[in-house]
Amino acid sequence: NVLVASHSRSSNFPVTNGSSLSGAQDMIALKMNGDLSQLIWSSYHGGAGEETGNSIALSSTGDVFITGGTSSSNFSLTGNDPTFDGDRDGYILKLSSATGSVITGTYMGYALYDQCYFVRTDIDDEVYVFGQTRSNWPITPGKYGNSNSGQFIRKYSNDLQHIEWTTMIGAGSNVPEISPTAFLISDCYDIF
Repeated sequence: NVLVASHSRSSNFPVTNGSSLSGAQDMIALKMNGDLSQLIWSSYHGGAGEETGNSIALSSTGDVFITGGTSSSNFSLTGNDPTFDGDRDGYILKLSSATGSVITGTYMGYALYDQCYFVRTDIDDEVYVFGQTRSNWPITPGKYGNSNSGQFIRKYSNDLQHIEWTTMIGAGSNVPEISPTAFLISDCYDIF
């Protein structure tokens, strides 16, 4: 099957679950069969502001993880951080691969601009997110990091209820310095 995450400003995007465009732009997620002849499920996800769908990953059990950014304080997220904190926050959603329904989700961010660009899972199905920020994220003690940098990496438990660790990478300039174009977690837990 083919899974897609993106975003749309269209109020007539084809959906299968009765969802509708909530703000000016919502994240969209869909699943099609292998030859693209059938839409299995499709839905909008978002609140009153704007959402992006920047990256998608599958766990070994088939759960779908999607990450992006949101300006909505009413995006229904129930994971580790259910509160919108600032200008723009990152988010992660965990969806059922069978139905596309939301299992859980969490905001990611602090008072300033935060945006998630990549989500990946490791061989234990724990979840890693890479993004840009203008906020100063706390670095987990004992982890490599450079405070006040423009990029963050965070690792979550599979249910998005527990932060395993957080770090910041970059020049410490308090602005994004790297344009994220790739992110990979190896079978040996190396981060590329």
